[in-house]
Amino acid sequence: MNRVLYAVIGSLVAISLVLIPAMSCAPAAPPAGKVIKWRMQSNFSPGDFSADLLPIFANAVKEKSKGQLEIQTFYGDEVVPAMEVWPSVEKGIIEAGQTCGALWGTTEPMLLFEAGMPFSFRGTYKDVRKAIDDMGLMDVWKAAYAKHNIHMVDIHCYGPYAVLCSKKPIRTIDDFKGVKIRAILWWGDLYKMIGASPGYVPGGETYMALKMGTFDAAVYSIDCIRGMKWHEVMDYLILPWWVDWYFGDIIVNANAWDSLPDDLKQAVQDAAKVYADANLKRYTEEIDIVTNKAKAKELGYEIITLPQADVNKIRDLTIANIWPGMGKAYPDLAPIFDKFKQRWGE
Repeated sequence: MNRVLYAVIGSLVAISLVLIPAMSCAPAAPPAGKVIKWRMQSNFSPGDFSADLLPIFANAVKEKSKGQLEIQTFYGDEVVPAMEVWPSVEKGIIEAGQTCGALWGTTEPMLLFEAGMPFSFRGTYKDVRKAIDDMGLMDVWKAAYAKHNIHMVDIHCYGPYAVLCSKKPIRTIDDFKGVKIRAILWWGDLYKMIGASPGYVPGGETYMALKMGTFDAAVYSIDCIRGMKWHEVMDYLILPWWVDWYFGDIIVNANAWDSLPDDLKQAVQDAAKVYADANLKRYTEEIDIVTNKAKAKELGYEIITLPQADVNKIRDLTIANIWPGMGKAYPDLAPIFDKFKQRWGE
């Protein structure tokens, strides 16, 4: 009898030695009734609508989680430096972030495509969002973040790009020559190709850079004109934009994400859609406001639309030079470049 008892006890001990380490490796779910508190920082400054609207996401999370998950939101630089949102989320210094993947293109080139390529992402929001799904871009963006211990919850739009605000009149392609433009990535390459001199300062510093003459012109999203008050230091809005919509992300530290029970994960995903809808509404409204000539006059700038012949020339030069150049710089992305060319480059 004792031998049988000892055998049973020995079996239970052996099983526990296997199960306990395995259980300790899994993220621990929060105790029932405990309120989870996260910090979430935007990459962007006050006046950037996507950052201004971030409390909508936090409020939706609290509502949909029935108060079990509370997120405190911050503007860029309030907790960590603005350009350290990615590594801070990766390391768990902050649990979540709101960013544009293209800012991290040197780390994960696939994320560059969130900003589109010049003269891509054209059409209605619904058309572009469908194209993103059809091209499988959401999956590759999520995979790019996942390599860095980050879960991408969903995307949201920032309206058109590049919104070119200038202190100098740019009425034809020739007027770009010598103009100092705050522009990054392939947008900077585009302006350089047509004779401008691109450079960079963070978005929150651009107002003073224009005011002090460091730059003659600058590009940003549509919120720069009124939200960031660039209308006070610009004289011209140059149309058209090169893409109709570009995108950013809500990102979460993967360990923090994995620790959530499924119902709270769903609450975060549902809240991200509420936030995305709020962004779409706000940016769409702003397009109508800042491109209205009477409103532009009231705000103190003139709207200039480049001649269609010049736009066609810039488009042809971009697709012939910048698109292939990016393909050569990142050969692993060739299949994605091919998809962009098939859809928008012909």
